[in-house]
Amino acid sequence: MNTIKQADREPDDIEGLLPWYATGKINAADKARIDKALTSDPEHARRLALVREEMGEVVALNERIPGPSPAALNRIMAGVAAEPRHAPVLKRAKQGLLDWLGGTLQAFSPRTLALAACGAVAVVAVQTAMLGGLIGSPDGTSRYGTASAPSTAASTGSFVMVSFVPTAT
Repeated sequence: MNTIKQADREPDDIEGLLPWYATGKINAADKARIDKALTSDPEHARRLALVREEMGEVVALNERIPGPSPAALNRIMAGVAAEPRHAPVLKRAKQGLLDWLGGTLQAFSPRTLALAACGAVAVVAVQTAMLGGLIGSPDGTSRYGTASAPSTAASTGSFVMVSFVPTAT
């Protein structure tokens, strides 16, 4: 947040505050400073008169701008009423997921649907290759194994696999 301390302000700062002074939207400390400057310097009083004159011109200019015609609202409301009403997506989904999906897919062109299907097939093929690589290896041996026992059967000794329930401490 940028704040300007009273001591850091320059003498020309009074001119920057004149528009807020003219509208009455200024704090009490700055108002007192401007009042003092207006009584001591006629140049500040002249500039305040210019600010007020400019404000009057802006108000007069804005009053000359024509507003929208009464028929404009009627045209807008008629256009809104003419728009077709669509059921919300959730309501359409409640009517049946397949109906909703069919209606959504009908909105696409056949070329777009074909490209989307090719993309989906490519994604499934890549996922299949990745999962196949994780589960098995090319030489036919399994890559799956437990962390506590060797993956090949031992010729001597006994092995036990223990699992714990999630609430065990």
